Amino acid sequence: MLVSKQELVAFSIGLLMIEATKPDLEEYSAFAKVKESQRMSDEGKMDQDEADGIRKRCRTVGFALQAEMNHFHRRREVDFKEMMQAYLRQQIAFYQRVGQQLERTLHMYDNLQG
Repeated sequence: MLVSKQELVAFSIGLLMIEATKPDLEEYSAFAKVKESQRMSDEGKMDQDEADGIRKRCRTVGFALQAEMNHFHRRREVDFKEMMQAYLRQQIAFYQRVGQQLERTLHMYDNLQG
């Protein structure tokens, strides 16, 4: 069964949302399925090959989820850096204008007769 990238992303986001809102994630996770399949294999209720397939799919989902989390983290760092740079550029421009206005005001006092 092939899974599209959009479905995988949606699944990953769903797992992140569950993880953020449900502290006891294990009972709802794919890892619980791996434990269950291994238990069933040990009891002879499931072939070991089938249990290995479940474990392999779970690892694939886990790696994909980790890759997505890493991507989101890197993107957040880049976005924060760009936002701070833009903010600081605007602050520099603002204070340069303030400095220019102060210089004009100083020159006005230089030209006062008195």
